[in-house]
Amino acid sequence: MPGTVTVGGSDYTTSDLLDSPSYCYRRAGVALDAAPHFTVTDTDSGRAQFKKFHITKASGKRWLRAYYDEKTFQYVTIAAPGERHSNVLIKSDAQAELDGLATAFWNAINT
Repeated sequence: MPGTVTVGGSDYTTSDLLDSPSYCYRRAGVALDAAPHFTVTDTDSGRAQFKKFHITKASGKRWLRAYYDEKTFQYVTIAAPGERHSNVLIKSDAQAELDGLATAFWNAINT
């Protein structure tokens, strides 16, 4: 897994170890709620053969998570910090934005 990927002209880095069960890519020096971050949730025990990831993005005072299997959208959840996430429907323009981020992330991490 690369330590840094470029998505939409911005660098996202992870400091997670190669054998970690997940990798979180975020923009260095940017507040967590100021930019989306990407979490690879199926690392195949660090073998860099992942398929599943989610994008976390601030939405007001809540966190929106869009889940993907490869580049294929699965579902979206939302929750306030410290609360349990629940499924939610989102507008098509928000879905298109997340799908664009997912495709860019997938392409960047697989190059």
